[in-house]
Amino acid sequence: MLSAPAYAVDHVICVNNPVGVTCDQSFAFLGTAVNAADSNGMDDTIVLGPGTYSDGPYSLKEVGFHEALIGSGQGATFLTLPAGVMQIYLNVYNSTVRDLTVLMNGTTSTGDVGLDATTSMIESVTVDGSNTSSATGVFLDGSSISASTVDMARSSASFTTGINHLATGSVTDTTITASSAYYHSISGTTATLSRLKIYGAFAGITDMAGSVAVDDTLIDLGTTPEGAGLAAINDNNANGSKSIAADHVTVLGGGKFSVGAGAYARAPGALEHASITLTNSVIAGPETSLYVEATNDGAQGANSTATITTSYSDWSTSKVVQGPNGTAGIASGAGHLDVDPGFVDAAGGDYGLAASSPLIDMGAPGTGAPTQDLAGGTRVLDGNGDGAAVRDMGAYEAPAKAVQAAPVTSVTPDTTAPSTTITAHPGKRTAKRRVTFGFSSNESSVTFQCRIDKQAWGACASPKRVRVTRGWHVFRVRARDGAGNLDATPATWRFKRV
Repeated sequence: MLSAPAYAVDHVICVNNPVGVTCDQSFAFLGTAVNAADSNGMDDTIVLGPGTYSDGPYSLKEVGFHEALIGSGQGATFLTLPAGVMQIYLNVYNSTVRDLTVLMNGTTSTGDVGLDATTSMIESVTVDGSNTSSATGVFLDGSSISASTVDMARSSASFTTGINHLATGSVTDTTITASSAYYHSISGTTATLSRLKIYGAFAGITDMAGSVAVDDTLIDLGTTPEGAGLAAINDNNANGSKSIAADHVTVLGGGKFSVGAGAYARAPGALEHASITLTNSVIAGPETSLYVEATNDGAQGANSTATITTSYSDWSTSKVVQGPNGTAGIASGAGHLDVDPGFVDAAGGDYGLAASSPLIDMGAPGTGAPTQDLAGGTRVLDGNGDGAAVRDMGAYEAPAKAVQAAPVTSVTPDTTAPSTTITAHPGKRTAKRRVTFGFSSNESSVTFQCRIDKQAWGACASPKRVRVTRGWHVFRVRARDGAGNLDATPATWRFKRV
């Protein structure tokens, strides 16, 4: 049930008896309610009960006032139209739209647009154009969309567009399916994309002008030939720059001649600059991971440029095409890997990282943004259990792994004393005043103590020279090992100086 605070300050117009709503006006038809809201000089909220509405097209555009269109849920409130020519099903300006589904008619759909939003906010909306061709699901002009689904026909023959985005705005937590999933244009503007699932054929994300910043996003190109996951491209003869900054993006699939990330500055009659920055990302599937191409006709006053810069990313192949009057290049920075990503179950569509993945904890050091992965989980975790949290590569962060404690080694105390052997000595009778003894032990790293007659034990080393007087003498030597064990039966030699 919708809560009153969502529209308590507005004039509330109800259609088809929505549950739990206090209404200022009520109408049986949505078209009548829209006409009333567009002409009453007030901020309005139109609340729709469950059902299918087909008396449009609908346009919320009262200048100077904010309008909201709120359904009873994406699975309960549906807006649709009979087949027509180049229809815009729902057109809004300075409005909020949420909790409903736009059902596009596939009978005659060329040029149709499901939802056209200018300076508006779209939330929890589904646009279903899965049976259309040459149609656009959502057109955003300075607008944003979140927690939504844009489901257009995906085949390369359908020529559909998921979202066509002009100017500044954001797309977050949204799934887009279309032949060409997302386009951005308008120089000097930036679109921000976060946590998207994109299923395209010809194109995943395309920037034709301005810039796109995308993070924590999965792009699947299927098997269509010549598709591009990320493309900074505009083949029209229009001067300008286009750039894509991709962080934690995973690009999959692609048929023959497909490209993971491509920067193109090749319009002959324009001075173009195209660039892509790839960080913490994975390109697994396209025939060419990275592609750059730059050229122009020589009448533009300078070279057109196309560059791709990567860091802490997993990709394998690249191609540089530098034509006349073009400067093209790929700069591979720190952290480049060329490995199998090790997904949990790629065949089943699970592109999280398996526990054995070589991409775990291999992203850029640091704990800055983004702080969430595609699933909404914490972005920087210790996925390999080494005690240090480092971000993973790709759209998903592997779960944290318990820190592995150092193995405990059982040590058996050394209680065995070494034995000592005299290896060199004088004869039993000798006339020498100085005699020499050699000795050793059955253990290495031992020390020795020596004693002559009744003198005190003292440290010694082999060979040991001893000065003796005439008469009988006894030489003793014993070894001590590193554990402190002392030979209890010293080696002994008895001799007489004559």
